[in-house]
Amino acid sequence: MLGGLCAGLGGVAWWSSKLTGRSFSELGRPLALLLGGGAFVAAVPELIAGFLDQPGGFQVTLENVKDGVEASNLVSAVGLCLVALGVLGFIGLLLKSLRGPAAVADPIDGHTLEWTTESPPPAGNFAEAVAPVRSERPLLDIKEAL
Repeated sequence: MLGGLCAGLGGVAWWSSKLTGRSFSELGRPLALLLGGGAFVAAVPELIAGFLDQPGGFQVTLENVKDGVEASNLVSAVGLCLVALGVLGFIGLLLKSLRGPAAVADPIDGHTLEWTTESPPPAGNFAEAVAPVRSERPLLDIKEAL
């Protein structure tokens, strides 16, 4: 679930310029590290605790916990706090980007056709005729031809 959360937020950050027409802050990169690191710190101790015969999920009471897995639960809780901080930071950056500068058509130097149109795309999607597609990276081919 944590991996899916990281992937979903990464997708929103990647496509936010096309969705909103506003540039997403470069501070999203350190937040991605915080999210990924927090997910790693949260998941690995639980994996280890599973091998130490801890029952599934977090334990509220210490009755069924044995073999010193309490420390791994604590480390995992710290990781979940890091993930929560990352998600809150991401939401803050997303809200800040809605008031930020307008995005250019190709803010990421993409290689596919969706990056040739404005951000956000106009009603007809492409203002000009679409270039013929002769490879898996048509925008890069157009840039190299210029």
